[in-house]
Amino acid sequence: MAFGRVRALGASRDGALWAGTESGMLVRINGSAMKSITLNLPISSIRERADSLIDVEASNRVFRISPATMQVALTCQFGSVSAPGSDPHPSLSMPLAKDLSGPCDWEAGLTVSPSVLARAHLTLDQIRSVLPDSDGSQWIATRESGVFHIHSHSGEALPEFEQISVTDGLSSDSVWGLFEDREHNLWIGTQNGLNRVRNDKFSTMTRRTGLLSDDIDSLASVGNEVFAGSAAGLNRVTATGAESLLHGSILSLAAGADGTLFAATPRGLTIVKDGRTQIAQLGIHAARITTIAQSSTGEVWFYDQQRGLFRWQPGHVAAKVSIPELRNAVSVIQADARGDVWFGLNTGEIVLYNGAIFRTFVSSDHLIGGLPHSISVNDNGTVWIASERGLAFYNGHRFVSWSRKNGLPGNRVLWAVQGPGDRLWLGYNIGVASVAVRDLSRAATDPKFLVPCDFYDDGDGLHSNPDLHGNTPVVVLPDGRIWLTTSEGLASINPADIRKNPVPPFVHIVQISADDANIDAVKGMTLPPLTHRIEIGYTGLSFKDPRKVTFRYRLLNFDSQWHSASTRRFATYTNLRPGKYRFEVMAANDDGLWSTEPAALDFTVLPAFYQTRWFVALCIASLLLTVILVVRYRIRSVANRLRLRFEERLGDRVRVAQDLHDNLLQDVMGISLQLELADELTPPEAAGKPILGRALQLSESALAQGRGALTTLRATTFSQQDLLRSLKLAVTHLPGDKHRAIRYSTDGEEFQLRAGMGEEIVQIMCEALRNALQHSHGRIDVRLSYTLGGFLAIIKDEGLGISSTILESGVPGHFGLTGMRERAARITASLTIESSRHGTEVRLLVPGRMAYVDHKGDIGIWARLKSGWSRFNRKP
Repeated sequence: MAFGRVRALGASRDGALWAGTESGMLVRINGSAMKSITLNLPISSIRERADSLIDVEASNRVFRISPATMQVALTCQFGSVSAPGSDPHPSLSMPLAKDLSGPCDWEAGLTVSPSVLARAHLTLDQIRSVLPDSDGSQWIATRESGVFHIHSHSGEALPEFEQISVTDGLSSDSVWGLFEDREHNLWIGTQNGLNRVRNDKFSTMTRRTGLLSDDIDSLASVGNEVFAGSAAGLNRVTATGAESLLHGSILSLAAGADGTLFAATPRGLTIVKDGRTQIAQLGIHAARITTIAQSSTGEVWFYDQQRGLFRWQPGHVAAKVSIPELRNAVSVIQADARGDVWFGLNTGEIVLYNGAIFRTFVSSDHLIGGLPHSISVNDNGTVWIASERGLAFYNGHRFVSWSRKNGLPGNRVLWAVQGPGDRLWLGYNIGVASVAVRDLSRAATDPKFLVPCDFYDDGDGLHSNPDLHGNTPVVVLPDGRIWLTTSEGLASINPADIRKNPVPPFVHIVQISADDANIDAVKGMTLPPLTHRIEIGYTGLSFKDPRKVTFRYRLLNFDSQWHSASTRRFATYTNLRPGKYRFEVMAANDDGLWSTEPAALDFTVLPAFYQTRWFVALCIASLLLTVILVVRYRIRSVANRLRLRFEERLGDRVRVAQDLHDNLLQDVMGISLQLELADELTPPEAAGKPILGRALQLSESALAQGRGALTTLRATTFSQQDLLRSLKLAVTHLPGDKHRAIRYSTDGEEFQLRAGMGEEIVQIMCEALRNALQHSHGRIDVRLSYTLGGFLAIIKDEGLGISSTILESGVPGHFGLTGMRERAARITASLTIESSRHGTEVRLLVPGRMAYVDHKGDIGIWARLKSGWSRFNRKP
């Protein structure tokens, strides 16, 4: 819907927005609903009344509209002033009516004092609207005379007022409307633009308001009066202006006892009291006095740049102070109520005179150093020193110092004075800071603690920077008001009148950019893969002082805590991992009040194909497969090498068998035949007959064993029966009947063992059996298990076990266990010996690839499951 040129806006308490156009159309917008009415006159003002009706000013008439029916309830001729007082905080300026006898009858609500109208030379026809603000003051918008402000503390007889016009910076004297926002800013709409008026914390005074000069050298307070000295003369300063007391150069000022003011001039020292002035009789010529102080004893101390430091008692001649401690130039002198006098030297040293002796403080006394600019003493003897390098405090025993590293706005402190509320006020060339003394005390003991401060600058009405021309740039009045010198005149602030901003800023995320490409900031947005740099812009809406709005932010799923507060209005993140993130930002106004809820933006960084989970899983699977293949290849290589070694050994065995058959056995057989022949020829009663018979038996036994060895050497496989026969034969030579306690058992489908592998297995098992028979007196179980995975032999006895020492290193001089382990390692078998007080168990596991003759390289999963099930169900 096209409205045309909008000239007036208003908001009602039900949340509706009202718009008035130049063509006379009045539009009400509430959510998605819109209603309108045509008044056929240019609309200039819209306002909601206390009874929820809407007053619309159009040309020379005022229309009262019902929001429910969008019909005109009343019409009044424009001309005379009206200001209903039932709405203490109107959202827009009040329309005015002229027809006093008409039904509108607004004159009864008029609160503008007739005396103000008369003193301001205003008539009712010149007033366009009246706005009472939250302080109870009134603002009058006129057609050609700007804005008039009637102060809330004014009485009815002679109310105080001020006029704001083009000469004061107003864009035009023709004012259309007034509006006060939530932060108590006053907005003035004129013919030429929009203006803002706010209640500044500082008030200023310059030559335009009565000062003799804008370059003030010194300040002094006597009672509730403030005196300002400059090269042009001496002013008495009041809240509304300045009064001239002396003309001529004032070099420095100091407040004395009994309402006395000391003013240094090129003619010497002048005493001002009760409006009268007189020249002090110093007895010397002192034309360049730059700093003065009077102690509680009445003695006056002053420093002359040409002649040095003097002390003067009224009625006596000033005496020069010539001591080593004060040989350097004195920049500042200050006395306290206890009679102590403090001196700041240009070299950075501080000297204390306690009435008897002089004591010098240097950097070794924890003094921060630098040129002292100001010394402020308290009645309890504590002292604040502002210097070129920071702030120092003397508690009567030692110094404590602070600087920028402790959280202060800067190192160069122009002055420091203690104000009401146990707060310390500090002057900088960029503004004024206020800190709590307890926070300074905490920072003195906790180096990580940063002192929080309230900082005031031109945004708070301090239009010129604090400046330092003389030795007394600041004074504090009994009511707490602080006066200070600036680069242009004076400024003052009353801490008791400082109004805190009660409205936290509204935080809004403006935009987000990914790799310098702007993207609409919408909820649930996605960013493209491989986004390297993300920048999120945000702002906080506060009209009081937008420059001092501070922000803190965090990125959930990335930041572990909030980023520290700063005035930066954007956050940057680089190389974020793919995933879901939530950006949150909060804002604080110029008085440090934080928003209650953060502004949030959810977004997702999409992954590249190689950053997805399936790709990572595929890479892991590929890596595992590669490892498996490498391991299998390694196993195959080892198996092939072992097979070649066994084939080589088998060839050697064949050659040995041939040699045994062709040579040794033939010779033994010949010997056996000769012995047999000799036995037949020897008579039975011969004495050598038994010996000859025994030799014949041995030769026959040797021949039988040789044939057995020959058979074994020529064998290519080792069956289960061969294995059992070899084991039984190995233990039959042992004495006694212990071998009868051995129980043999087998399980699994039999696989033929390689011949060489079988021999190694027999040697290992025979050694284990011999050890078991030697050290056990009970049953011995021998189990042979054939599986697809390998050959397993278990020998278990019921002895007393083997000690851990023997298991690790063996019996000294015996190498049975060592030989078993060496043989197992040679055939890549696993040998495990477990011993306890209930017996010993020896387990020999030979991989099937190494042990079996016809082992299949790939074993199916069904075969593995079948083999495992058979082992699980085997009988013990």
